[in-house]
Amino acid sequence: MGANMEVTADFDGDSTTPDTTQSIWVPVFYDYDKYAGTGALAAILARPDEYRHLISLSGNYPLGKGLELKLSTTLGFYQNFGNTAGVAKVMILAYIGILYRIPTGAK
Repeated sequence: MGANMEVTADFDGDSTTPDTTQSIWVPVFYDYDKYAGTGALAAILARPDEYRHLISLSGNYPLGKGLELKLSTTLGFYQNFGNTAGVAKVMILAYIGILYRIPTGAK
């Protein structure tokens, strides 16, 4: 088992792309306006979409028999964060872990 590294990118929406004319089906399993008040569902659906642009880097490095170091980081660029127009955020998530594989006796 050798070391490896992987890079991925995920661009979830683009605010510069014009809206499509497709309708979006939103499942609601009860009458939301009766539950939350008149116009509550329309207010939620009127909020702007949140766009996420993520770049991830992950890898692993063997430390010994059955032992492996795993590293991962994700850099995220958010537009309309929290579905609030004009709010932009940059976030970093880092993960470090050690994986131990228990021998099963199979060869």
